[in-house]
Amino acid sequence: MRKVFLQFNELKDLPPMLCELPFLMELDLSNNSIVTLPMQIGKLKRVRRFAVSFNQISFVPPTVGEMMAVVDLELRGNKISTLPPSIGALERLQKLDVVSNLLTKLPPSFGNLTSLTHVALRGNKLLALPATLNSLTNITMLSLSTNDMIELPPLLEDLTSLTTLTVSENKLLNLPPAIGAFASLTQLAVSHNRLTTLPVEIGNLFLLSQLWADHNEVPPPTPVVTFQIETLPASIGRLVSLTELNLDHNRLDTLPFSICNITRLKELWLHENQLSALPALIGNLKELKVLTLSNTPSASAHPPPGNNRLNVLPEGLSGIGGCFALTELWLRGNPLERIPPELANLKELRVLLLS
Repeated sequence: MRKVFLQFNELKDLPPMLCELPFLMELDLSNNSIVTLPMQIGKLKRVRRFAVSFNQISFVPPTVGEMMAVVDLELRGNKISTLPPSIGALERLQKLDVVSNLLTKLPPSFGNLTSLTHVALRGNKLLALPATLNSLTNITMLSLSTNDMIELPPLLEDLTSLTTLTVSENKLLNLPPAIGAFASLTQLAVSHNRLTTLPVEIGNLFLLSQLWADHNEVPPPTPVVTFQIETLPASIGRLVSLTELNLDHNRLDTLPFSICNITRLKELWLHENQLSALPALIGNLKELKVLTLSNTPSASAHPPPGNNRLNVLPEGLSGIGGCFALTELWLRGNPLERIPPELANLKELRVLLLS
């Protein structure tokens, strides 16, 4: 027997006989009620995929390090608070999924997993990452969202193969300048943190296609929400591959003129900022399809601090009239005094929200 699939049952234990199958290569016990894993899992010498996601497991036995053939280890949705140091012996491991557990730290031996390409650690309680993480130079996807980190480790730039980095919903106060060393990065998510700006070095990410930096704010119990990102570096204009830029719910009062150099940009999200004007050459963004500049309606006589205040839009073909691909333009809650007549020439425009 080479494959065993026992998902969506009511198993409370891993049947011991499964550990005695000498040719077993794939074992999936996800979505059961398993509480413990037996020490005997170390006998699964040929298993390449071991999946026990969505159970009630709180302890991973040290014998997991004896599963020398495992390539894909799936532990998502359990109650695991620690990983044993022996996990560092899994030299063939390529994919590790420990999403939605209770991890507060990773063992230093984590840096021995040099075959890893995909690491999913979202939804834990990680405060920091081990310095040894910089040894994992084959990682292409690193998911760290929804943890408790206040900074990224200083040697993270050694992960030169990284294409996707998600660190949203942490407590990051800044991004290190070393972020600019991720030459292969195509997706970067830093939303829902406490950032005040983006580093100048972000302009070195020439392959970046999606950047999400929305909702950087101090959460309750702070009485008044303070929107954080106030400025963008001019170097953002060097992100020539960028197609999606989300900066909703920050405190930007101006956009650098260089943003008009991102000519592949298709979506630009700027809800709930403090913008009073757009760059005069916004019309350079010929591929822009979605531009959002709205504010949330408020009954208060004193609008919240994160309010755009656009009185006019740049006119002419160099202005908004040059965004020929525009399909959605969101301007709700701005005190516009004039609607550019060029909007009538935007043949692809399907949504125009002004009220």
